[in-house]
Amino acid sequence: MGRNAQQLLNTVKATFPNFAFDDDTIASSCGSGADSGIEGAQCAWAQVQQLRSKDIPADEAFSTIGPALMRFSRVAQDVMSSTASNYNVSRLCLGLAVTGIAVLLVSRTVFHECTRSAHTGLFLAFMIIGYGSMMFASSYVEEEQQFWYWIWSGWMLYLHVRFAASRPSARSNMGSLPARYPALATFGLAISQRILRRWNQTGQKFAAEPDIARAFFPDHPAIFWGLVILTYVDAGWHLSKSLPSAALLRLSALILTALAFMFKLNFVAADSPELLVGSFVSRAVEAWPDIFSLVWQARFVFGGLACCALLAFFIEKRPGNARSKLSPAFPELKPD
Repeated sequence: MGRNAQQLLNTVKATFPNFAFDDDTIASSCGSGADSGIEGAQCAWAQVQQLRSKDIPADEAFSTIGPALMRFSRVAQDVMSSTASNYNVSRLCLGLAVTGIAVLLVSRTVFHECTRSAHTGLFLAFMIIGYGSMMFASSYVEEEQQFWYWIWSGWMLYLHVRFAASRPSARSNMGSLPARYPALATFGLAISQRILRRWNQTGQKFAAEPDIARAFFPDHPAIFWGLVILTYVDAGWHLSKSLPSAALLRLSALILTALAFMFKLNFVAADSPELLVGSFVSRAVEAWPDIFSLVWQARFVFGGLACCALLAFFIEKRPGNARSKLSPAFPELKPD
């Protein structure tokens, strides 16, 4: 029982690093008479320490200290249980509603694509059924990424067979190097997938093996942050191109991208500060004013993205929009 209580104490300390369990802090907390929560755990542990300090015979130790250890264990379990399940149900419902609206918005496009190609519809149905069946076993959920790796491989194989093998005449009319030589595209996709699978290995089977995120990037922070910057530059460029050509809107997209990048830096500084040590972006975090919390920074960025998405949607639906007159990227791929 003593070992179990000590393990619970270590877990509580790791979960609540701002609450100390020294004598001075415990004495001030127990003055309020709290018997639940983190203060109650502090008082229960103080009682255990007081009983341990007394000279108790060995045959009476369990009967004397046991109830105090049991009380601390129960209070600590209640604290950890409330921490693990402290969800805001109203916001969960709001998130489900937003997700449902997103599904309804894309359903028309998905239905149109499925009617154009029967293979696409069958593959989408197989993916939904396969992914849904995984949600009934916790071990499958922990290996969720493996499902998407296999789905990605299957879909790329289908596209390669359909375009590269069954339509050789279409490749001769396209000027890009991967289109003329599909083996290069296949080789590049294979390398990309392998890098993706070794990027961050989680789950049960491969969690202990070395990966790129934890074995390579900590020793090469310049490469890591260079790739992050390139990612945000590419996202900002596409975001600005999706908006009208007004200079103010393009500038707003660039500012929003810069704020999203700073949120990324501030989040890393709060969660994994070791990734910023010795990097050239650490000065930007130090110079950033600590006015808004991470939550408000995230809300501002996502709110700006939502406004950009709505603006691009209404521009796309506007009559006479030039984008609707553009030819498809692959006119040779006719529907089945």
